[in-house]
Amino acid sequence: MISTLRAILITNKNVFISSFLTFLISIVWILSSTITIININVYSILAFSMGSVFGCIIGNFIEEKIALGNILLICITSSPIDQLLRNNKYIVTSINSNGINGLNNVLLIVIKRNKLKKLIKDILYYDNKAIILNEFISINKNRL
Repeated sequence: MISTLRAILITNKNVFISSFLTFLISIVWILSSTITIININVYSILAFSMGSVFGCIIGNFIEEKIALGNILLICITSSPIDQLLRNNKYIVTSINSNGINGLNNVLLIVIKRNKLKKLIKDILYYDNKAIILNEFISINKNRL
């Protein structure tokens, strides 16, 4: 759980908090490993392993709810939806392109991760055939 959050914070260049979490992870790992080695039996090994599994599952769930960071959403559409998205306060860069079915627009949108689901819903409302890709990014100069 802590490792998942630490990885996201490292990606977002939050060095101080991620370093502190690394310290906590080390303490937890040393304590749990020591207890497992001292009481070496099938049950302690299973408990150690299941703790790791559940920590990962819970960490991913929490990280998804917190949704730290930024996303570059790439939308390929044949519909002129860029202005509609701008009217909904999204910052959109539109590039004309040629695809297999003719002319398309490639829309580039940088957005906070916690706003991603609403953006995808809005895009699909305007064009349910749009191709949507997204990539986790870090921004060198944050102006969002």
